[in-house]
Amino acid sequence: MNTFDIKRFCQLLLWTITTSKKDILTVLTIFFIVLTAMINLPYIIDSGGGIEQVRLMFLSVVAIAFSGYYIFATINGCWIYSNMATKQQRITFKMLPASDVEKYWVRVVYVIGVWIIGGFIVFCLADLFGMLVRLIMFNDYIGSIVYETFKPNNVNETDRMMVFGMDGERGVILANLFLIFSQSIYVLGGAFFRRRQFVFTLLTIFAAGIILLLLLDMNKDAVRNTIRSLGVETFCWIMNIVLVVWSIVNYWLAYVIFKRMQVINNKWINV
Repeated sequence: MNTFDIKRFCQLLLWTITTSKKDILTVLTIFFIVLTAMINLPYIIDSGGGIEQVRLMFLSVVAIAFSGYYIFATINGCWIYSNMATKQQRITFKMLPASDVEKYWVRVVYVIGVWIIGGFIVFCLADLFGMLVRLIMFNDYIGSIVYETFKPNNVNETDRMMVFGMDGERGVILANLFLIFSQSIYVLGGAFFRRRQFVFTLLTIFAAGIILLLLLDMNKDAVRNTIRSLGVETFCWIMNIVLVVWSIVNYWLAYVIFKRMQVINNKWINV
């Protein structure tokens, strides 16, 4: 089967979620504990400063909590084929009555969509728990981390959201596209590496990042002049297009690897 049937896709996705309930609950519980600690430990450690100190720390806690959620939403792609760790699991998944494209996108939606939604629910629950802790400790819940993270930009220029040095909609769009691009990198790493996917993908990203930074540093004047000549608006749109195209290529390569994946494979990579 090489066609894509939406009904078959939904049935396979539901089956995947149902058979992974224990893993989902375990990971989300761990994430809740970690996120709750990230939100509340700064207040508990430095509670002597009183309510004013807590108010000053709140925005830093917002940044810490959102960073935790952003990382959680990004790296899950590494475990796209966690259901195919053994020979028997690979045979079972390959023999399911669905096309390769359906199986592949079920795994993508599972590791990206399901985990992002689950992570956001945990993010909200940890925020509520944090407000309760602050209310008990300081008689004031101070504010909501979820609201502070996703509230619309203030009209006041001093309060506008700054992302990658860009304010307003440009920065938000670029940040979201960069999240999608980062997810595609981890999905590709999870498909390419058969063992220790997260470790090897992370090491590859670090190595590529160091090389990129060195190249940019060696050509910083040319890069700066190029941005000035194009203008920030044009440069931002070029970056958006690059991220979209690159993400599509990463997902396509991950699919090609999945199609060619062998049931018996003792190598460290899936090619």
